[in-house]
Amino acid sequence: AIDKDIVHYTSKVLDKPIENYYPDGKKGPKEWYGYYKGNITVDYAIRKSANTIPVRLLQEIGIDTSYDFLVNKLGCKNLTETDKNLASLALGGCAYGMTTTESAAAYAIFGNNGVFHDPTTYHKIEGIDGEVVLEYDTTGNQVISPASATIMNHLLQGVVYGSEGTGRTVAGFNYKMKAYAKTGTTSDTKDAWLVGGTPYYVASVWYGFDHNHKVSNNNMAKNIWRDVMKEIHKDLEKKEFED
Repeated sequence: AIDKDIVHYTSKVLDKPIENYYPDGKKGPKEWYGYYKGNITVDYAIRKSANTIPVRLLQEIGIDTSYDFLVNKLGCKNLTETDKNLASLALGGCAYGMTTTESAAAYAIFGNNGVFHDPTTYHKIEGIDGEVVLEYDTTGNQVISPASATIMNHLLQGVVYGSEGTGRTVAGFNYKMKAYAKTGTTSDTKDAWLVGGTPYYVASVWYGFDHNHKVSNNNMAKNIWRDVMKEIHKDLEKKEFED
């Protein structure tokens, strides 16, 4: 939506029920905080993890455009034609969903000037004599503009450091550098997510059961992310995101 100039950093968006959201024609979706806030900023909507806002923006972007972006530009190969609906593409209620690897690779574009890289398990392989026999192509694809990536980076930092940000508990992972992140929780707290990045790394955490039971603590994804990122960043030099 930012890349297509539908909204900007300071735009106001409407948090109210949407007509014909459900297949039976009922309004929706519900907000996890129990009520609707009316006109709010994009910044606040992301910090608060409002549900109606991404649905409204998806209506303006277009379902086919969103689906194509996820599948063909961000490599989300588990999506199917049945996911071409508001709930799946705006809020993640997909038939098979995304893997943690796919979500980490997707969110990396916000710290990488809008460039997407296919996830890989290697950088290069050298023979016994030091000759490079296999090397990963690091060029990547520009999937959103650098400006849009920078705006999203700052918006998602609000999730970690902003007032009422749903990812505030991860803020203390490192005091030398910033992070951006997005939380996610499914209905009845059966799944908890946190995906976020730093100037060095992006990590995605899913917390839940294989058989769709309610989790007792929906902060565990955040806690795991914070503890893992704290450990891998502890000896790294201070680094800033590129603007």
